[in-house]
Amino acid sequence: MLERLANHPFYCFLDGYSVFFQIPIHLNDQEKSTFKCPYGTFAYRRMPFGLCNAPTTFQRCMTSIFSDLIEEMVEVFMDDFSVYRTSFSSCLPNLCRVLQRCEEKNLVLVPKTVKDIRSFLGHTWFYRRFIKDFSKIARPLTRLLCKEVDF
Repeated sequence: MLERLANHPFYCFLDGYSVFFQIPIHLNDQEKSTFKCPYGTFAYRRMPFGLCNAPTTFQRCMTSIFSDLIEEMVEVFMDDFSVYRTSFSSCLPNLCRVLQRCEEKNLVLVPKTVKDIRSFLGHTWFYRRFIKDFSKIARPLTRLLCKEVDF
């Protein structure tokens, strides 16, 4: 994977959001995830990160979803997606294809709360000095931090 990425100067990195919990557990298998606590016995309906086969199952799902795009324009490792290309103009259509596939398969990549937006902006703030007009680019996300704004 790193060898394929090394030959391309343009990248887009996407991070899945609570991706393990996006995969439902088959009804017949839910009893295998039961746990007991003082309030009763419970079973997961969606795959938590801590199950022993969860990472392998998740990687298999991602490989299946992006099988026709892997090694051509995207690399998937767990919940991290790397879209790559030799030019910026060819990277954007590939990014659109990957995002469209995520939308078709109901994979959520976007933050859902103000805290998530604030965290993301905190990570990107480091790069502001390298990106011209960063504040203008980040403005739509910054507006989401205001009170009484719908996501």
